[in-house]
Amino acid sequence: MPGLGASFGRGGATTAQQDLANADCILIEGSSMAEAHPVGFRWVMKAKERGATIIHVDPRFSRTSALADIWIPIRAGSDIAFLGGIIRHLIENDLFFREYVVHYTNASCILRDEYRDPEDNGDGYFSGWNEEKRAYEGDSWLYKGEDLSRPLRDLTLQDPQCVFQKLKRHFSRYTPEIVEKICGIPPELFYKVANALVAASGPEKTAAICYAVGWTQHSKGVQIIRAAAILQLLLGNIGRPGGGILALRGHASIQGSTDIPTLYDILPGYLAMPRKGDETLQQYLENYTKKTGLWADYPKYLVSTLKAYYGKHATAENDFGYCWLPKLTGNHSFFEYLYDMLDGKMEGMFLMGQNPAVGAPNARLQRKALSKLKWLVVREMVEIESANFWRESPEVERGELKAEDIDTEVFFFPAAGHAEKEGAFTNTQRLLQWREKAVDPPGDCRSDAWFIHQLALRLIAKAKASDDPIDDPLRVLDWWYREDELGDPKMEAVLAEINGWYTNPVAGVGDPGGSDGVVFGIDRDGNAHHGPQVNGFAELKSDGSTSSGCWIYSGVLGRDGVNKANSRKSRDYLGHGWGFAWPSDRRIIYNRASARPDGSPWSERKKLVWWDSEKWTGIDVPGFVKGKAPEYEPEPGAEGLDAIPGDAPFILHEDGLGWLYVPKGLQDGPLPTHYEPLESPVSNELYAHNTNPAVHWFPRAENRFAPPGDSKFPFVLTTYRLTEHHTAGGMSRFLSHLAELQPEMFAEISPELARELTIKNGDHICIVTLRAAIEARALVSRRIRVLRVNGKSVHQVALPYHYGTAGLVRGGAANDLLTISGEPNVTIMEAKACTCNIVPGRLPRGRAFAEFLNKYAPQAGSMILHPEEPPAAQTSGGGHATEGKE
Repeated sequence: MPGLGASFGRGGATTAQQDLANADCILIEGSSMAEAHPVGFRWVMKAKERGATIIHVDPRFSRTSALADIWIPIRAGSDIAFLGGIIRHLIENDLFFREYVVHYTNASCILRDEYRDPEDNGDGYFSGWNEEKRAYEGDSWLYKGEDLSRPLRDLTLQDPQCVFQKLKRHFSRYTPEIVEKICGIPPELFYKVANALVAASGPEKTAAICYAVGWTQHSKGVQIIRAAAILQLLLGNIGRPGGGILALRGHASIQGSTDIPTLYDILPGYLAMPRKGDETLQQYLENYTKKTGLWADYPKYLVSTLKAYYGKHATAENDFGYCWLPKLTGNHSFFEYLYDMLDGKMEGMFLMGQNPAVGAPNARLQRKALSKLKWLVVREMVEIESANFWRESPEVERGELKAEDIDTEVFFFPAAGHAEKEGAFTNTQRLLQWREKAVDPPGDCRSDAWFIHQLALRLIAKAKASDDPIDDPLRVLDWWYREDELGDPKMEAVLAEINGWYTNPVAGVGDPGGSDGVVFGIDRDGNAHHGPQVNGFAELKSDGSTSSGCWIYSGVLGRDGVNKANSRKSRDYLGHGWGFAWPSDRRIIYNRASARPDGSPWSERKKLVWWDSEKWTGIDVPGFVKGKAPEYEPEPGAEGLDAIPGDAPFILHEDGLGWLYVPKGLQDGPLPTHYEPLESPVSNELYAHNTNPAVHWFPRAENRFAPPGDSKFPFVLTTYRLTEHHTAGGMSRFLSHLAELQPEMFAEISPELARELTIKNGDHICIVTLRAAIEARALVSRRIRVLRVNGKSVHQVALPYHYGTAGLVRGGAANDLLTISGEPNVTIMEAKACTCNIVPGRLPRGRAFAEFLNKYAPQAGSMILHPEEPPAAQTSGGGHATEGKE
């Protein structure tokens, strides 16, 4: 995330999981780590054994809460108010780590005079809002001066235009009393958390924060994580042992799929996807290359990526094939494609590792969209709902869809399991580990690599038989991989390409090959394909002499031919020698901050890297120029890393500082601000604007939102993950032992709500939103508490999201109930805080369902485009509230 000054990339962790054992306090919020990440949670338990305080903030009491020292129930979607309250507490009471903050953060940087904060007028907007575009124009957020690299600073933190004073004013109203009004957290519990974090701050102690999709899947998810980054910077917990922010990932390679992305708007290594208007390589590089810091080498990373794509076809004369890269023309997220499907604008789709018929928001609408396709390719180990929607979906059972009317031709390809294929995956802590194949896949099952490789060969062959210019990008692809006996590409050769190499084969320079004897540099025709491997991203060039599929992974397989992802001999508590952590096998990012400005450790207990009078050394790989002395001051006009002072640890930023305030790069403001979820039982207590102004609403008649305080939907709905099932259920609901452990869909509600609705434990109930209704069993439990929010009782309903209509156990899909929406920076949906109603009894089946839904969530009515209208102005046909254009 551009604004996550204490992290790297989208949710990139700043610490190794095992380093959690060195924390003096661990705050887990937006996750039930013990249930969803039980292997990583053992390090939390190790920290507890050593005396650390464990805090769990979550709407429901879970196994994580049971093992924590403090559990804080919170209203889903109010995290920024809670974290903002702690930030205010630190600043107002002078409890922050002042020396760290003054030297290592942008607290002292002076902002432009035209900057305006939501606190200046209480309307919830920062300066630069363009109502017509419904977007911010962020020039007023910049530092005062010519650029970000050399900001004006006031190290006393007294200048009224400095970041620290703006931060203090921004959070001044986030008092413990306001936290209670918004979050439902009493002041005594608030102070327990704040005091525990303060007690774990300073030279001798550190605290860590762990989060998961309970933070990301919100309409302001990036800003929630930004609030955590601010908190950790104020406490001096970034770049130090036992500190940092850990983004817990729910799959073995979710981190890998953002590093080498399945995302539409970035290239590998978090390079920006070109946009319409960036017509030449020069125009593109001018937009994204920084004068100072690590991103000053952007041209080296991008050109090396282009060489990995197009090989010898990428030359200086044709801008290294930049013209062949697709250009963004707008929002090309999956949700936009979904609407294209619904409107008949998309012919076909490939689904791999995804089950939108259950796992995507407003899944009822997802299934209808699939029925509009001409063809659909599904690669899976079992017949999931996205493969059999035309036959067994709820819509077919109700008569909303008829199998004979669905023209979608479904191609089901049997996929290999994880033990039936080899390759690298990247986990929560940025750690690349090599998976070795245990057995060949049975029958016609094949790996993802096999499928993509064989598909590419066929498409390239078709393109070469064509003379249409539109096929040029396929014709020039450098698809060179040798195959094994099953037709899989040699995966260590793929890893070698990701690592990078010198592009020209060098006579006499041997290619030592990989652990299985693969010679990396030999292509499909048996010819030398490239020169020796590069040893790290510092060797990459912008002249076409190097290639790298993902610059941040460079070093995983260097000139020695050792596949470091396959290393299995850990030699220290950070795990060096086991796998390879990007970048450069650095286990804790920004670890220059683990030393004082003069280069000495903050304390003997918390030493990590330090200056030994000649170079940076220590337990971890130093995240700094090895020979740059702490007292180094750049010459005027210095560029790249030469422009970063010796006491500026955050080398990815142009100023070398950790960003308490984001001067550039975010779409919804330079500071986290409390906005209500897109659906909420209450209005915004702090600002006149209820919701994040820059959010993408994706308005559509089938994707309606309830207005604030809608009496038809009085309860907060949140979803969570079970240990016994996995995501949409395709890997767990088909297994008898897991199906037996969690055999039925259920909804957790409080005893108070159960009494109010005359519901007994185990009763059938219907959960209803404006989008859909599903059936579940009631789990009446004190694990869900009634909260007092601004003087009124607020009940929360918690649903697991693993069930569907396929497999050994079946049940209502929680995601049927959710809205399609897009957080402004990463277009993620709000899945953790919606509103709902509960109706006791069984859900009507067949055609009676439509009558039931229309009774409790009226489906007629015009669309209201602005959610800030008072509820009285909403139509009687369902209270639809969205923003933007239809």
